[in-house]
Amino acid sequence: MALLTRIIAILFVCSAMTIFSGCDGNGASSDLPLQDNTDDENTGDDGDQNSSVSEEFFVTLNDYDESFYVTTNGTFNQDCAISSTASSSEDLICIFDVLEFDSYVQSMDLQYNVPAEMCEYVTSLPSYHWNQSVGYGPTNVTLVFTDGEIDTSNINECSITEQDGTTVACDSAIEIRSVDTSGPNCIYDRSEDDSNLLNCCFGTYESNITAIDTAASSTIVTAADDADWGGGDLGSCMGGGSEGGWGVFSSTESIPVRAINEVDADGVNLSLPLASNASQLQSGFSYQINWAENSSGEHDHTGYGGTGSSTLPYAFEPINDLDETTVFSTNHPYLFECWDSARERIHRIRVYLREWNTLTEFLAYGTSSGNSSDYDPHVFGIEGTDCGNDAWDGNDGCNDYSDFQDILDEADDGTQDGTINTYDTTTPDATVRTYWFPNIVY
Repeated sequence: MALLTRIIAILFVCSAMTIFSGCDGNGASSDLPLQDNTDDENTGDDGDQNSSVSEEFFVTLNDYDESFYVTTNGTFNQDCAISSTASSSEDLICIFDVLEFDSYVQSMDLQYNVPAEMCEYVTSLPSYHWNQSVGYGPTNVTLVFTDGEIDTSNINECSITEQDGTTVACDSAIEIRSVDTSGPNCIYDRSEDDSNLLNCCFGTYESNITAIDTAASSTIVTAADDADWGGGDLGSCMGGGSEGGWGVFSSTESIPVRAINEVDADGVNLSLPLASNASQLQSGFSYQINWAENSSGEHDHTGYGGTGSSTLPYAFEPINDLDETTVFSTNHPYLFECWDSARERIHRIRVYLREWNTLTEFLAYGTSSGNSSDYDPHVFGIEGTDCGNDAWDGNDGCNDYSDFQDILDEADDGTQDGTINTYDTTTPDATVRTYWFPNIVY
C-alpha cells in the first residue's frame, strides 16, 4: 500500500528554543562501535516515501558510507531509536560523530522511520541558524541639510529614533554605520562591505528630510515619507543543514517549518536531505554541523537591557539585536517528533552532528567507548606539529573546516587560537557581533 502522506506548510516555527545542556557519551560497549549504514534494508532513497522498515521510531545517517559513532542520551554506541512498545513518552538527544572531511564530501541525509500505529503524524524540522548579524533598524530618521543642497557635505543634523523610542544623533547610534543623502545606512546591511553578504536590516521607519537655505533663512525642501530598511525576507538571512535540504517553508518569510507526514498502515520511512558541502557551497564553514560544547550563561545580554539568557550558539538564539529589539530564535537540533491526533507529542528525537578534526582523536574516542576524558573533537594547531603526520612542514591546520565550536573560539576577536570564549554581551559591539555568525555565502 502506498504511503498516504501530505506535506503541510504551516507556521510552526520554534519561537522558544529548548535550552540544551551538553551530553557526553560515557556508555560502554563490547562491540566495535563504528557504524556503517550500507544495509539495503535500512536505507531510504533521499526523501522517497517508503514503508516502515523497523518496529522503532529511529533516526540514522542514510547511505552514509563512512564510519560514525552514535551517543544516545549519554550512552555511547546506542542506536537513536525508540521502541514501538515503549510504555511512556521518550525524549532522545542523539549525537552523531563524523570526521571532518567525510562530512564535507559526503551527503548526510537523516533517515527517520516510524512504524504503523506508533503515532498518527511524524514531523521533521531541520537545524537552521541566522547566517549573519541581523536586527531591526531605527523607527524614525531626521536629516537636515544646509545651504539648500541635499548633499553629503551639507548634512547639518542627523538623528534617529531607536526601537524603544530614544532619540540619538546618528554618529552615536550603534545601529548606524554611515550617512548619505538618502539617510543613514544600517549596520545590519552587509551588502555594502561584502557583495556576497546581504541586507539583514529589517523593519520600516519614517524619513524626515529638511533642506535649509541658510543665506535666506528659509526652508527649501521638507519631506516626510515612510521608508523600509530594505532587508529581504527573514529566510534569506538564514542558513544551515544545506539550505537546499530544508524542504518546507513558510509562505511569507521563507523560514523552514515542520514537514508533517501522516503515518498510515505501512508506517513511514523518509529522509531529511543534507547535501554535502562539496556539492553545494564548497564553504569553509561546515553548515550541516550543529553541535557546539555548551557552557552555562554563554550569553545573557545584560548590556543590552534584556533579561534573556541562552547556552545555545549565538547564531541560533540571538535574543535581541544591538538596541534591545527581540530577534526570534531559530532551531538548533534536527528535530523529529511523533504526535497523536490531537497534536499532543508522544515522542521526540533531537539530533546533533559533531565533526572531528583528526582521525587519531576520533578513533581514540571510539576505543575508549566514548570516555569524555580521552577525546578532543576540536584539535587546534598545525598539521605535522599538533596533529597528523610529522612529515609535513606545517602549511596546513588541524582544523580544516569551521563549525559553531570554532565560532565560540573566535567570539572575542574574530581569530582562532584554540581558546573557548564566551559571547561577551556586556557592552554591545557591532563589529564583535559579526564574529558570532557563520557569514557564509549561499
